[in-house]
Amino acid sequence: MIRPKALGPGSRVAVIAPAGRVVKSRVEAGLDCLRGMGFEPVAGENLFKRNLHQAGLDDERLADLIWSLTDPEIHGVICARGGEGATSLLPWLEAARVEPRVFCGYSDVTAIHAWLQRNGWVTFHGPMVGVEMANDGLDLNSFIGEVTGVRTEHSIPVRFLKPGQAEGVLSGGCLSLLASLAGTEWALPWTGRSILLIEDVGEPPYKLHRMLTQLRDSQSLRDVQGIIFGTMAKCEAAEDDGFTLEEVLLDALKGFEGPVAIGLPMGHCDQPVLTLPLGTKVLLAPEEPHQGGPPLPTPNLAGRLHLTELGVTEDMVIEMDE
Repeated sequence: MIRPKALGPGSRVAVIAPAGRVVKSRVEAGLDCLRGMGFEPVAGENLFKRNLHQAGLDDERLADLIWSLTDPEIHGVICARGGEGATSLLPWLEAARVEPRVFCGYSDVTAIHAWLQRNGWVTFHGPMVGVEMANDGLDLNSFIGEVTGVRTEHSIPVRFLKPGQAEGVLSGGCLSLLASLAGTEWALPWTGRSILLIEDVGEPPYKLHRMLTQLRDSQSLRDVQGIIFGTMAKCEAAEDDGFTLEEVLLDALKGFEGPVAIGLPMGHCDQPVLTLPLGTKVLLAPEEPHQGGPPLPTPNLAGRLHLTELGVTEDMVIEMDE
């Protein structure tokens, strides 16, 4: 995988909207947040354009995306928001001679993550300028640590729905997009053994079941060793349904042999959003053995996602798989 050069003080960071249209006041607040981190945000020429529910025409959004990924004076790219529209840009990206750099976002941006990962990039599933950076909804230490390479937290707590241990390359994103891409030429690329991140918001359990079934039936899980769900905000079953969200997730994944965990604060969630380096090696494992004190419930479902590689480097490095 290609790890981009780390951002540092004064790094020029492009801000673009490849999907849904933005609210200018929110983006401006997010730009101030980036300046407060010591970066120099550079707004895309078409950032505030509008066409229906999207941030401008396809050509306008595509122009900003290609500019942000090719201009040698831009060191990183952070998307302003998700929404809908990124998938329509994918066919036109094939001819672009993009140059590796930090790239961050989530939601509809999952489609661009998949394309960049297919081209060998490490990218970052993390906060967006017009959302978390505008409303103080990001884990600031996580974001700065990942994009600058000065990571302070190397493991993140999760809760197992199906226990076990697995390691592989981190991949994934928003479930709605993963299911939409499944079976197309822009589906998540083969990376060998992988740990799949899955998150979404406001989707009822039956829709989640349908989308997970699509991933399973399209062979998208063939190399996946473990699965980690986000907090799945507003996806809970109704009180009178007679089943839980967790039961639906496990039923949709019946036959999957690896561990399944939930509760990672990423993407759409009501907790400070983490920044996670897609394309790097990670370990999903049970919590360390209990030492002393009262006995824990059996089984102990506590676990951790261990980040074992940085997503950036001082100088861009291309690592060839053996």
